[in-house]
Parts: sequence; structure tokens; C-alpha cells
Amino acid sequence: MAVRTHSLVAAAAAVAIVALAQPASAQGGGGGGGGGQQQPPQNLQYFPKDTRRADLLPIMRGFTISLGVRCEYCHAMREGAPEPPPGGVYIVAMEGTRLVAPMLARALRQVYTVDYDLEARGMNAQMKAADKSGARAVMLLGDEEWERGEVVLKELKTGAQQTVRLEGIVAALDQMLLGEAEGAEAE
Repeated sequence: MAVRTHSLVAAAAAVAIVALAQPASAQGGGGGGGGGQQQPPQNLQYFPKDTRRADLLPIMRGFTISLGVRCEYCHAMREGAPEPPPGGVYIVAMEGTRLVAPMLARALRQVYTVDYDLEARGMNAQMKAADKSGARAVMLLGDEEWERGEVVLKELKTGAQQTVRLEGIVAALDQMLLGEAEGAEAE
């Protein structure tokens, strides 16, 4: 069951990653919003009790992005939610890809523990930060690779690296980070 849940979440993350690579004109405008009734927010401690969910979610997303943390940093995880793998991914962005790093991190945080540089430092400083963070893998967002729809994934322990198409990021990270663990769970 845990492997199936992970696969569904990973598929959603993969779709979000591929959507990030599309030029804004190809993404289609329109916002619209899915219909259906959503439950009102519960247990509001710092916001007025009548705060709408549509008003609250962008504020919460702003907190997570600004702090560089996941929702679970402040909120208790739901029972049965899969635990992120230990030592996740650190995103290293170049000058031309710095704006996509937060969005890519948010998409990948559906599946993995993800960190990235908030200070616009150079590549060497970001690689040192990745090493200190305990990450097991680095995702290099090079300008040229991003233009081709690719990223470079590097396993920090072994130094092995591979260039991966955007739609293959989740599968490659699963192999890199969860290789042995998934085999054990699938029994």
C-alpha cells in the first residue's frame, strides 16, 4: 500500500514538474478553479474564523516557500501519510533557473525532502550547502539543460551523475533515493 501511495504522489509531482518546463504561453491562461465544495479551514489560531480556504492557501504556501520548509514543519502529518525518505534532494540553480527552483522544490516536496538555496549564491557555495544539509542527491538546474528540458542528478555519496529529462525526474530520484527501500516494501 505504501508503494502504491508513493507512486500516485510521484505521478502528481511528475506532472507538476513537466508543467513547470512549459512556457507560460503554452500553459493556457484562465484560472477558473475546479468546482465542488471545499471544507472550510479548521482550527484557525491566528486568522479570523471566517477566513476562506481560497484566501488562506496562498498565505500558507508563501510561508512554506519563504521558510523553505514543508507544511509538516508546522502542522502535524495526517495519519497514514508516507514519510519522506531520509536525506533528500538539494536543488542547485544557476542564474537563469533561480526562479523555477522554488516551484520545482514545491512539486518535489510532494514526494521527497527538498532544500534549495535562498541566497542566490554561486554553484560551489550551493554544492557545499547541499553537502552540509545531509541531502543524498543534488539536482543541478543548468541554464542549457533546462532549455533542453533536462536536469543533472548527482548522488553525493558516490559522485555518480546522470542527465535526466524532466518527465523522468521522479523515476530517477526514486531509483537513486529509494532503490533498496522500494524492493523491501514490495514484498
